[in-house]
Amino acid sequence: MELKNYPAPYVLFGSLLAMGNRLQAAGDRFYDEITTKQWFVLAVLETFSAPPTLGELARGVGSSHQNVKQLVLKLQQKGYVALAQDGRDARKNRVHRTPKCAELPEKYGARQQEFMRALYTGIRADEAEQAAGVLARMLENLEKMQTVEEGLE
Repeated sequence: MELKNYPAPYVLFGSLLAMGNRLQAAGDRFYDEITTKQWFVLAVLETFSAPPTLGELARGVGSSHQNVKQLVLKLQQKGYVALAQDGRDARKNRVHRTPKCAELPEKYGARQQEFMRALYTGIRADEAEQAAGVLARMLENLEKMQTVEEGLE
């Protein structure tokens, strides 16, 4: 994508949107049984020390409760997660990984490493760290913007 007449922030914004589309398409071809969005839900799920509620998982994914619930229900149908009622609050459902979920890294680990190597070809570690820092700040700014829009600040 070449946007010569636009300032760098606009080019970055457009590039992020294009990158998201291309990564999703590549990821959807990568896995036989799950989509990229389903994979991301599983990746975020793995970051929790205890099974999260759907709301906690949605915040981690950065998506709405409804969207994450639909993804989780599809993952449940495929046997990758299980939903269980919270022991203290019956209104909440917690998302648990299943043994089938634990098999994904074994099945795709080598391909994932090759994909990441190819994706980052020609990019130094310090460049990747700097880019990660910029993206982290952008995510923080988006969260602040959302908080203001929701009238919570």
